[in-house]
Amino acid sequence: TRTPISSVLQDRLFLVFCLISFFLSITISQMFSSLSVYLSKYKNLDSSLIGYIFAINGFTVFLFQIPISRYLTSKIRPLCGMSIGSLLYMIGYFSVGYANSLLAYAGLLFCISFGEIFVLPLGNATVAKLAPEKTIGRYMGFYAMTAVAGWSFGPYIGGKILEFLDFNFQIAWQVISLFAFSACIGYLALDLLLRKRKSLRNL
Repeated sequence: TRTPISSVLQDRLFLVFCLISFFLSITISQMFSSLSVYLSKYKNLDSSLIGYIFAINGFTVFLFQIPISRYLTSKIRPLCGMSIGSLLYMIGYFSVGYANSLLAYAGLLFCISFGEIFVLPLGNATVAKLAPEKTIGRYMGFYAMTAVAGWSFGPYIGGKILEFLDFNFQIAWQVISLFAFSACIGYLALDLLLRKRKSLRNL
């Protein structure tokens, strides 16, 4: 009999999806690591102001996630929705190096928050569609482990990017946002591949 992990590791499409999600998690993880350090140390914002800015994320998700996720799961293919969410993450983090006011920081956090609203529920919906009926729990666990790995390595990667680019913040945040952009393209490509395979099976 197969062990739980071996059955998941043999599903190449699912592993590709997890790899794409890992890249996205690298960008997502910057919020409470590189971004908070950047705002406090290099933009000299008071910790209370940073807290208010980050509170936008919590309030936005609290107010909009349930109604929007219900709409998305019924109106859009999950991978397309995750691609849109990844693009919103990319725009938000790409803008960090150009923001110089509290209003600008609030705007980019609002954009990042909507990226989260798209990605999180649709990620679980995608796993449920990719997983065989009796192994959804295994797939969900592996997907969560992938996301945690991205969250774990992301702050280290973000810090190294800042150091490597000699703290040229505009370019550094652009590079960090490229992880989300690559996920955007990856989700679209995977969605196209899955639709092609489905159409071939129906011939």
